[in-house]
Amino acid sequence: MAAGAGTRFGGGKLLTPYGDGVLLEGALRAAFAAPVRTVTVVTGSDPSRVGAAVMAYARQAGQDERLKIVHAADHAEGMGASLRHAAAALPADAEGVYVFLGDMPRIPASVLEPLSQAVRDG
Repeated sequence: MAAGAGTRFGGGKLLTPYGDGVLLEGALRAAFAAPVRTVTVVTGSDPSRVGAAVMAYARQAGQDERLKIVHAADHAEGMGASLRHAAAALPADAEGVYVFLGDMPRIPASVLEPLSQAVRDG
């Protein structure tokens, strides 16, 4: 989810320098490390800049074939609008999803497979 405007931050939060890149890259790193077929990124505020950063990261990581970018024009309604757009973009045979927030860069890859296994186990 990369659709927030970051107004409390003063705007532009997802593209703020963080570590060796920008804040959004932490969530992208986790998403591409997850055991999933596709990674769908929902943009909202500043979709051209955020989308370009997402594409650049995916290309650099060799993951651009797994990437789908969806724009939530109604992102100002809140996270529910972003989730609605993401859900609508899912493949019909999706069995589960991860939701990574663009401003949460420190999701450890070690938790991803155990979460998938928990879903498979019911």
